[in-house]
Amino acid sequence: MPYRHVVVNCPSKGRREVYTYCLVIIRRSSGAPARAVEGRQPIGSRILPATLIGVDDKQIFLATSGGGVRISGIWEATMQTSPSVNAARLVIGTRARVQGRPAPAAHLDGATHMFGSPDGRYLVLDPGQGFWVEDTLTLQGHLVPVSSPSNCVLSQSAWISGARAIAFGRTCRLKTGFSSTLLRVGLTGGPPRRLLSNIDYHPDAISIDTVYRCVGCGVNPGS
Repeated sequence: MPYRHVVVNCPSKGRREVYTYCLVIIRRSSGAPARAVEGRQPIGSRILPATLIGVDDKQIFLATSGGGVRISGIWEATMQTSPSVNAARLVIGTRARVQGRPAPAAHLDGATHMFGSPDGRYLVLDPGQGFWVEDTLTLQGHLVPVSSPSNCVLSQSAWISGARAIAFGRTCRLKTGFSSTLLRVGLTGGPPRRLLSNIDYHPDAISIDTVYRCVGCGVNPGS
């Protein structure tokens, strides 16, 4: 993708029912600002650092939280060639959930992490049941189920370059120490395939990306 991106929260413009976010897209090659978009979101939500630029470089997908680190919704905004007001569209989740009110959603429940394929075609979330995979062109999604024992967490995940598959780390507490397992699952589902395992006195001995859930640390935001 020809862009890297930075998300910056901007102050409200005085309307009580909304607050404003600003998004700046910076071209990798020169570092000079290439595109910017300004949009509005319901009050009660905050923007999480995770963003994804769509496959055609025209859309940006942002994650919001109604409180804490759990994802409450995914928004789509259109990138413009110059700054302009652009209402973001909620494409995954509900406004009630974004505003922190109870609103169960199987594809978001427990989700704390968003990432995507290198070409921007697929967006991936990590609800408690596995991975939700959303096609950014059709905005149609499906669940790739992944189960974990009660003493384990899905601690990290990443797209496998050159493949339609997801790699993820599972960390489990043992009587003494921890087990870390690296697995792979295809976008169409099926049983995950184990790639590597390790037992250590410290969790997450296998690392493929930032650890965003932990076992034995007293807090598991994805539970």
